[in-house]
Amino acid sequence: MPTERIVTAGLNGLGRFGLNLLRWWLQDANASYEIRYINDPGLSPELILQILKTDDVVDEFQSCSLQLEGDVLRIDAPNRSVSVKLSQTKLAEVPWRGAVHMVLECTGVPKRGSECWPLLRGQTETILLSANIPEVDATLLYGFNHTEYDARLHKVISFGSCTSHPAVLLTTAIAKQFDVRDCLVNIIHSVPQRYISSGAFQTLSRKFCTLERTGPMLLPTMRPDRFKVNYTFVPWGGASIMDFAFRFKPRSRKPRDKDEAIAHMRSQIAGALNGLFELVPEDPGPQPFVRSSLSGSIVESSFDLRGDTLHFFLYTNNEGSSIRMHELASYIAGRLP
Repeated sequence: MPTERIVTAGLNGLGRFGLNLLRWWLQDANASYEIRYINDPGLSPELILQILKTDDVVDEFQSCSLQLEGDVLRIDAPNRSVSVKLSQTKLAEVPWRGAVHMVLECTGVPKRGSECWPLLRGQTETILLSANIPEVDATLLYGFNHTEYDARLHKVISFGSCTSHPAVLLTTAIAKQFDVRDCLVNIIHSVPQRYISSGAFQTLSRKFCTLERTGPMLLPTMRPDRFKVNYTFVPWGGASIMDFAFRFKPRSRKPRDKDEAIAHMRSQIAGALNGLFELVPEDPGPQPFVRSSLSGSIVESSFDLRGDTLHFFLYTNNEGSSIRMHELASYIAGRLP
C-alpha cells in the first residue's frame, strides 16, 4: 500500500500569535500537517525554551516535557511528541526554505504577498499568512469561504485576522435576514502584557485597520464607503472588544425589536456559526475570554435597536484567533496534491 504523505510545515514567528498557533497544533491529534521547524528572527533557541516554560498565558507548555539539544527542541505533549529544529534568522534565509510543504508566516513582517513569492521553491507549495495584506492569491476565512481553496491557484494565502473573522461572519449573518445599509465597527484592541510591563506601550493609539479594506472585499453586497472601522489600541493585556452598529435600509427588512435580532443571532450560532461564536446572557467583563478559542463571545444584553440601527458588542481573544489559522492550515494540508 502507498504511504500517506506527511505534509510538513515551518513556523516563522513565535510571538503571541505563533505561540498560540503552536499550542493549537500540539493539542490537535488529528491535524493534517506537522510543524518540523520554527524560526524567529528575534529569539534564540534558549529564549524560545524559556518562553515555553514560563509564559503565563499560553501555559499548556508547562505541562509538557521540554528538552533542548543544540538547536533541536523536543516536546513531549499529551497528544503528540515532536522534535522541532529551531533557527534565528530572516525568513528569506531560513535553512529549511524549500524543504517544507507549507510555511506558516506569523511575524507580520511581510507587507505584500509578493514578498513571499521567492519562498515558493523546492517542496514549498503554500505560504499561509497571519495578516491581512494585499497581493495575496486569496484571503480565506475558516468557516466563511475556506472551501473555495484551490491548490492550483492559491499559493500565497491570508487567513484574515483576529478582527476580520468576526466582522465578516457576523455581517454576513445579519445580512441573511435583514437589509444592511451601513456597518460601523469600533474595535478596542488589547496588546500583549509584556509590552505593557516593559513600558513599551503606555497610552492609547489609533491605527488604520486592514479590516476596512478586506471587509468590503469579502462582502460583495457591502459598499466600501458604507463599511467603516474605528481601531484603537489600549494598554490592556486581556480580551479585545468589538462593537457593531448595523444600519438598515429604509422601508426594508429590519428587526421588529431587539428580541427578533437576538433570536436570529441565536439561530445562526446554532447553524452556520456553530463552534465559532457564542451568546452570553450578561456582560461579565473581558477577563473570562482571555483564553477563548471562539471567534467571538457576543453579549446578549448589549443588543439595542434604535430606529434603523442595531447595536451589540462582543469579546474576542486576539491571539486565540490563531486556531482559525490552524484549522485553515489543516484543511489546506489535507488537499495539497
